[in-house]
Amino acid sequence: MAKKKKKLSATDPSELLHKTVKAGRTAIKEAQKRVPPDWRDQVEKIVARATKEMQAQLAVRLDQLGDSIDALSKKLAENGAATKPASRRRAALPAGKSSPAARNRAKAATRSSGSAKASGDEKPRRAAAPRRRSRPGPPPTPPGPPSPTAPESE
Repeated sequence: MAKKKKKLSATDPSELLHKTVKAGRTAIKEAQKRVPPDWRDQVEKIVARATKEMQAQLAVRLDQLGDSIDALSKKLAENGAATKPASRRRAALPAGKSSPAARNRAKAATRSSGSAKASGDEKPRRAAAPRRRSRPGPPPTPPGPPSPTAPESE
């Protein structure tokens, strides 16, 4: 008895890839047969020349970028920024000023102590000022003259 050849299903990824590659190669061979040989040679030369030119331009651009990176590194080293660790803390406030968080903590501490209410020295509270909006929108544009392409009704 002769053995039957096992058919692979179309869902098998390796078989599907194999069929696709084979179809692509066949299509390329057929296209090459249709194009005259002198045109193929011309196209290959143009592609080779363009590739060399692009590689040369890319190399020049990479050299320029490397030089600018070196210049920036040198500036950072001169300023000492490269050696100092970046601080996550905010800059110190001028003398006599405290941060909003520190003021809030101080208010909470005086409220919790209750000494001001007991002695009767408490000042009446002032109403909070309304909050500002971030930025007003652009002013409204006045209606302009009608466009000359619009039909006029008479």
